[in-house]
Amino acid sequence: MGAPHLEVVKVPDLEFSLFSAKVLSGKDLHFRILTEQGVFEDAKLAASCLVAPAKGSEVLIAAGKEQYYILSVLTHPAPTLTLKAKAIELDSERLNITNKATVIKTNQLRFDVRRLLSFAKRAYVQFGQLWQKTDATYLESKHYKLKTRYLAEQTQGLRFSEAEVISDKAKVSAIQADKFLVN
Repeated sequence: MGAPHLEVVKVPDLEFSLFSAKVLSGKDLHFRILTEQGVFEDAKLAASCLVAPAKGSEVLIAAGKEQYYILSVLTHPAPTLTLKAKAIELDSERLNITNKATVIKTNQLRFDVRRLLSFAKRAYVQFGQLWQKTDATYLESKHYKLKTRYLAEQTQGLRFSEAEVISDKAKVSAIQADKFLVN
């Protein structure tokens, strides 16, 4: 059995040129650039260019008949490096992030993990509302301070081991328990 017969298709002549340009401004994946020929209003970020150029960046342009594509960022004047894409997926066995500070701003953050370990010398957490549902919650602390205007606990068993329970001024405090044990 021989190889299938393939018909040779002639590729039309394409007029592409490569040159550098300077970014004047940009929004989303569209940028205004300055070339030797003048200003081009809508250069698109190529899918393979994950680093978003900033104002003043020097970029490599692939120019066709009616479209300019930013292929890569050659220089980046801004101190922040920005990745631009509709979605970014990382697939690896291990991901390490080492830096002085990490800020995540999002409408929704979801973790699907089998085990989550978090180590911090100090942690500050502020929620408008927190719902926690677990099979078991363990808290081990030298000092535990809870400050609240309203505390309502509904439980079938509440157990304190080697604990001193102190109730300060609270407007409403309600604990409903079938068993209340203090060792």
